[in-house]
Amino acid sequence: MPGVCRVMASMDKVDFRFAAKFAALFGLLLLLLFAARDTQADRFLLEVLALRPSAWVIAFVAGDLVQVSGTSLISSYVRLNVLAGCDGRDALLLLLAAVGAAQASWRWKLVGVVLGALLVCALNYSRITALYFALRLNRHTFDLLHGYLLPALIVFSLALFFMWWLRAQPKSAAGLV
Repeated sequence: MPGVCRVMASMDKVDFRFAAKFAALFGLLLLLLFAARDTQADRFLLEVLALRPSAWVIAFVAGDLVQVSGTSLISSYVRLNVLAGCDGRDALLLLLAAVGAAQASWRWKLVGVVLGALLVCALNYSRITALYFALRLNRHTFDLLHGYLLPALIVFSLALFFMWWLRAQPKSAAGLV
């Protein structure tokens, strides 16, 4: 374990505080998310914030008539079920925890939350649309896109956003909690 000890010794207090705050916030947000699963509000958010916009994007791009039924997007070509974990909220919680744990003013954190939430929504609409077309055009690519590539792309995109957000903060906002 000497390598681990060297890494831990090289972490300064700010790094450790960020990691501890991030883990605590992410855990709390996950608990709140799981407490809200399968509630009326949960179903409403899934339908209004994920499925309806995705159906509109698909109709706009391909001209397919896509209907939202429960947690599914249904067309004459595809029935795509969007379940818990596929709705983008987990990615949003990662970003909220990172922004919440960062050293920045509350005003700058609000900017990060709003811009990050918009990015998560756009990425998730793109993900659902890509999965729809994978099922419609080449079903063999669905598992690869669904299970590996698209989730990794979303997390990578959010990490890039977070790094940009940290560097772009006004000097007066840095170091404030």
